[in-house]
Amino acid sequence: MLEASLVTSFGYGLVVERQINISAFKIYFVELKELNDKDIPLMVAITAKRDRSENAAKPPEADELAQAFASGKKAVGLMESGKNVGYYVFDPVRGWARGSEGVDLCEIHVRKDLRGKGYGTAMLNDLVKRAKKSRKSAICPFVRQMNLEAFRFYSENGFYVTGFLADFHGKGEHAVTMEKIV
Repeated sequence: MLEASLVTSFGYGLVVERQINISAFKIYFVELKELNDKDIPLMVAITAKRDRSENAAKPPEADELAQAFASGKKAVGLMESGKNVGYYVFDPVRGWARGSEGVDLCEIHVRKDLRGKGYGTAMLNDLVKRAKKSRKSAICPFVRQMNLEAFRFYSENGFYVTGFLADFHGKGEHAVTMEKIV
């Protein structure tokens, strides 16, 4: 497989990175772009098809996403050849476990029908680049204790467990803190 990266700047601080992958004569474009509150319907649509099992985190509602933007959190969306694939939300100012030295990864979502194709890893790699550029030392997600899919995903991408928070997601719904040094 041949892979290349194109970076385009549109002014006003907006930079779009496109990854071009050539595999078996198929070319597709992957684009990461910053999202804002006008993109909330797109974000809700991506999570609407999520696994609703008891172990999966409850997908965010529009009002929760609006509150995240209002509180200063940032979001980045991933598109492939014009299709909405996923997004992640992060707090660029502080990391729960490391204070001002870390970045909180609040949530990351990939459309269920497109999981296992490297899109989540591409978004994590984008967050690592952003963290390094901002001189942050770690990325810190919270994971529901029973969300084995998330544990596997984060572990495969270099994260390790750093703590346990009882009842973090409500009574009897515990969270595990994880971290990746960048």
